[in-house]
Amino acid sequence: MPLYPNLDDELVLVESNVRSMRDTMHYADSTESTENSNSQSQPFSKLKSMVIERIDQSPPKRWLKNFISLKELHIRDCFHLKSLPEGFRSLSSLETLTIERCQQLDLESSPNEWEGLINLRSLTLRSIPNLKSLPQGFEIVNSLQVLRLYDCQGLTSLPESICNFASLEKLVLSECRKLDSLPKGMETLQSLKTLIIRDCPLLLPRCQPDTGDDWPQIKHIKNIIHAKETS
Repeated sequence: MPLYPNLDDELVLVESNVRSMRDTMHYADSTESTENSNSQSQPFSKLKSMVIERIDQSPPKRWLKNFISLKELHIRDCFHLKSLPEGFRSLSSLETLTIERCQQLDLESSPNEWEGLINLRSLTLRSIPNLKSLPQGFEIVNSLQVLRLYDCQGLTSLPESICNFASLEKLVLSECRKLDSLPKGMETLQSLKTLIIRDCPLLLPRCQPDTGDDWPQIKHIKNIIHAKETS
């Protein structure tokens, strides 16, 4: 029998070796071809929300293949996670994704894993030191409405392909101390209503009204909030 039932709401894994999840997936694989098996009867197929925190190993390959109803995924403090797991692209129902404090994570290593996130509305990345720009392949997620980048100390730029996010309504840039400019493509983001810039010492002078070098591409935004670091 599966080690997890057919969960309908939330699964939280904290300080887990994910062995029980892996065994459940193996069980699903072994029953996939049976007469009564279908996608809606598989473990995790009805799950709506999942939190993964401080797991002690990288998730097994294709571990997300059955999460066809998942809408929220929060990944935190997974210090051994080096790339997005294979099967990430299968999360076609995902609307909210948060990844925080994953020190070894390289989002550039899995460019094709973003292509299935056709309903992603909100992405939050916090304390991802290897992040230098938005990951390659992410530009196809044109359903995005909210993008938040916090404490990404390696972030130096945002790509011109940001113009693909025609539905983007809110952009938050906080404690990205090496980010020194905004792409010209931002001037095409007519749905962008709120821009928040906090503790970005190189970027803030460039975003000042009328005088800043980046002001022309953001002047159409209704709500622009600047906040300097306070001691």
